[in-house]
Amino acid sequence: FPVTILQRVELPVAIVLAIDTSSSMDGSPMEQAKASAKLFVEGILEYDEVAIVEFNSRSRVVQDFTSDKALALGAIDGLYAQGETALFEAGNLAIDVAAGSEIERRIVILLGDGANYTSHPEASSVDPQASFDNARKNGIAVYTVGLGFGADRSYLEALAQNSSGRFFESPSPEELTEINGVS
Repeated sequence: FPVTILQRVELPVAIVLAIDTSSSMDGSPMEQAKASAKLFVEGILEYDEVAIVEFNSRSRVVQDFTSDKALALGAIDGLYAQGETALFEAGNLAIDVAAGSEIERRIVILLGDGANYTSHPEASSVDPQASFDNARKNGIAVYTVGLGFGADRSYLEALAQNSSGRFFESPSPEELTEINGVS
């Protein structure tokens, strides 16, 4: 996760980490994503808040906003790979969670390794444009990370561009921790 995307000023920031936990993330990709997310959480300041969203066949909040790093790290440790990829639903949910924070500076970091696919009717009916509109309406920058060659680059890039965020492409899970050094 891109640690250095935050300009460090004396203002708190609310960060939503949205992590793909679909079956394709099993093994090394999941372990690398978790290690990178934990490194990111360890680097936030005491007045920042972080929430954790996971997505597979559906998206869900596994940890609501907290400044307690131990709680956030525990939520990340509990993630495991299963199911399909509700990418569009995840983008929209993560933005909704960020929009609900009382902190003025709010961002989303979304990591995905696949294209939107889910047989769940509610998740598969989410329009990608909804997340673009939602991010703009709420003034939330979305930083996206495409892990591997199967990532939906067009959606991840468009979501970042439509929200004044940034897209990072990571062709292998090992490069995730290197993104932490990108400024």
